[in-house]
Amino acid sequence: MGLIKDLKSSRYATTLIFFVNGLVLGIWATNIPAISKALSLTDGQLGNALSMFAAGTILMIFMAGSVANKLGSRASIVLGGVLLSISLPLLVMSPSYEVFFGILLFFGICNSVIDISMNTHASIIEEQEGRPLMSWFHAAFSFGGMAGAGIVSIFDAYALTAMFNLAVAAALMLGTTVLCAGPLRHLRPQGATESVKKKAIIRPSLTLLIVAMLTIMSLFTESSMINWSAKYLTDVASTSTGIAAFAFGGFSFAMAVGRLAGNPLIIRFGRDCVLVSSGLLGVAGFALAIGAPSPATSIAGFMLVGLGLSNMTPILYSKAAQACPQAPSLGLAMNGTIGYLGFLVCPPIIGATSDHIGLQYSMLLPLVAMLVVSLVAWKGQLEMRTTAKPLAN
Repeated sequence: MGLIKDLKSSRYATTLIFFVNGLVLGIWATNIPAISKALSLTDGQLGNALSMFAAGTILMIFMAGSVANKLGSRASIVLGGVLLSISLPLLVMSPSYEVFFGILLFFGICNSVIDISMNTHASIIEEQEGRPLMSWFHAAFSFGGMAGAGIVSIFDAYALTAMFNLAVAAALMLGTTVLCAGPLRHLRPQGATESVKKKAIIRPSLTLLIVAMLTIMSLFTESSMINWSAKYLTDVASTSTGIAAFAFGGFSFAMAVGRLAGNPLIIRFGRDCVLVSSGLLGVAGFALAIGAPSPATSIAGFMLVGLGLSNMTPILYSKAAQACPQAPSLGLAMNGTIGYLGFLVCPPIIGATSDHIGLQYSMLLPLVAMLVVSLVAWKGQLEMRTTAKPLAN
């Protein structure tokens, strides 16, 4: 009875952490155009700067997996929440382009800690409850992103600054971290031994490598939405910042709705079948936004992309955790270390391409990424074949 109570409280607290993490990233994403304008950045310069977020994530993500494995995911969630709340206001304090680079690197480092930790905690809860839950947690993240975009849209109507927006985000992140520290509970994977807790790296299986390659495609697409959807609305669809916030808000809403439906769909049709349809939805969404770039059709297209991406990352995260069942944080860290290359390369690639052919046609790149995921999943390459083995430090 005690274990059931612990799992229930931990599930609720983990859901709230996912929600608020999505909220603060939503507030950040919808303030990117304002920060870019304040620093007078070209799309190419902005893309290079935004890649620092992914670079910071990659630098820290593997260490974050090791920390979560050794200290436990609850302790590292708390650490990540505190660090993220410190980094948020710094994003709008940049006096120059060069300083903005460094702050985004720090921001990525901070976010990676809570990202790996909360997904590790979610995978342990999923394992111990014996049912698919990852889509539920990622739905909370998407609802948070939608809420963050909505907050910015409201604040924009009152002409509140980006500094005010990100200060609110920081306060919400810190308050939630403190509130959830106890209810998260100290959970460990079933079958975890003291020797496994000391491991820092794994030898990836073929399955884990394939999952990581598809995670690159998925995160490339997600990065294109986080970093460029609002700017697409202002620059290509020629609308205001307040309306542009609905691009990311609509995307997040569609992600959330898709993820609420994700667990039943996975149970009925299987993960690979859902991946195939997810990629095709994303392709259709980008085609609509590129082919008819008005505010309404662009937002509708990005909502289709959100539906397509909604269960893609949760499925890939679950597969990565399953590839190392005794230490899922290490499987997630390996997947994240490779997969976050998608986040790293997306901003500079989209930015450089946009400088040459325009942001509208740069969105063909994430369209192709979604198509790749569909094709690989259709070929049935993701069935679990072997399990990753932990290695000594």
